[in-house]
Amino acid sequence: MAKAEALYTWIRDHFAYNGVTSYTSANAGRKAYNDASGNVADINLSLVAAWRAAGLEAYPVLVSTRGHGIPHPVYPNYEDFNYVVGAVMLDDKVYFSDASNTGSLPFGILPVRCLNGNGWMAREEGGTWVNLKEKVRGAISLTSEFAIVDDNLVVKHQSKYDGYDALFERSQLVGDGEEQYQEKVMSYFADEVTEVQVKDEASSVKWSASCTSELDDPDLIYLKPVQAEVFLKNQFKREERQSPIDFAYQLSRRVIAYVTVPEGYEVVEMPKPAVIGLPDNGGRFVYSIQQNGNKITVSSSFFLSQLDFGSIDYPYLKQYFQMAVDKNNEMIVLKKI
Repeated sequence: MAKAEALYTWIRDHFAYNGVTSYTSANAGRKAYNDASGNVADINLSLVAAWRAAGLEAYPVLVSTRGHGIPHPVYPNYEDFNYVVGAVMLDDKVYFSDASNTGSLPFGILPVRCLNGNGWMAREEGGTWVNLKEKVRGAISLTSEFAIVDDNLVVKHQSKYDGYDALFERSQLVGDGEEQYQEKVMSYFADEVTEVQVKDEASSVKWSASCTSELDDPDLIYLKPVQAEVFLKNQFKREERQSPIDFAYQLSRRVIAYVTVPEGYEVVEMPKPAVIGLPDNGGRFVYSIQQNGNKITVSSSFFLSQLDFGSIDYPYLKQYFQMAVDKNNEMIVLKKI
């Protein structure tokens, strides 16, 4: 594992990608390495060659990128593909990598454009289909703490991004800079954000934010415990859809909110728990709420494990998202006694 990762990092950082996609190369290997630049095939076939030279079992994998179409599952031809990545076998497990993404992707992770169903692993004795989206996921979690202080609503948020969601956030953080990224975080909340901190760690991106707002009516307080990082709007708006729906990776969204009921207040309205599922365990949304004394705990968990849906499945998928959206927008109402 250490050898495969070290060689990938070396090749990735050595080459300058010229922006050209291809699955064949006349320069891969020593010539491309000496030039220190090349197209996708120059770089990734050189990666496969480097792995093999180090005694590792490695193969090129033909890919059709997202938007280029799906290769025919029975009679694929070269025109179905427009990209090639490297695969290395370690302990009976295959790791896919794309070294043309200079300095951005870690070992064993493909860019989202390559997450398009199956790829064709080319071997000397033939080839085989490999699932490029198997167990690929992105996850976002948010913890929020609500308190009433001197007729002000004070909320502290902590968010964490993992998997492909961490890649997106890191790309924005590096590309836009920390100051602009902080402004993006601030835009999530209607309340005044007094402090934002950002951490870019090895496998995740984290931020924390503190928000303060004056209560409109201290006698009757409306709190929305789920405020960010989950589905608050339904991305599916059309009544019907003719084309299939293809998600690049599995989705995990979770919010945990802690609400402290101040002294002199009572809870007059609270959301009810809910469990919603897609057919064949394609997705699951769980909303739970509990009160223990003056503490209320809310948990909203959204999972989407099925990645490909036909147009006939669209009504169920749209309804699944809408029911989660409706639940996440419900309020807790506190009344002064």
